[in-house]
Amino acid sequence: MMEHERMRGWRAAGIGGWLALAALALGASAPAAAGDLAGPEFAAGSGLDASISQRGWHNRAAVEQRGIDQLARLGQQGIGNRIDVSQNGYHNSAQVNQQGNGNLVSLDQRGGANLANITQRGDERVAQIEQFGDHNRVNLVQGPHSPNISLSQRGNGNVANLVQY
Repeated sequence: MMEHERMRGWRAAGIGGWLALAALALGASAPAAAGDLAGPEFAAGSGLDASISQRGWHNRAAVEQRGIDQLARLGQQGIGNRIDVSQNGYHNSAQVNQQGNGNLVSLDQRGGANLANITQRGDERVAQIEQFGDHNRVNLVQGPHSPNISLSQRGNGNVANLVQY
């Protein structure tokens, strides 16, 4: 597999860290974002892996993946964290871990064989999850204080395991 076909891990640290990754199928390449966003250009079709780790204040990460066999691993520690994930294709998987105050995850998965594993610990936690397609599965754990979940699954073979404490 060529180097540009597989996304590598990226790190952003500090105050107001903003990182965005985008991957497009069929070998098309496009900038990850414009303006204040940090991120390289990608060209990929299958086996899309994105790994992001952020520590600090007011972290924001956005991942968009299109294609086959996609994996997004995101971790944030700090205050005021936000993660936006959009996956479109087949065999989508997102693993999200947020620790700190004021965490938000927005996840949109479209296609087949979708899986989301989300863990949020801290004070204000919000998880907004939408899955469209067949064989969707969500495992979500939210720690103490103010848990908030919005979950929509459309398709066949859906399973949701939610734990709030």
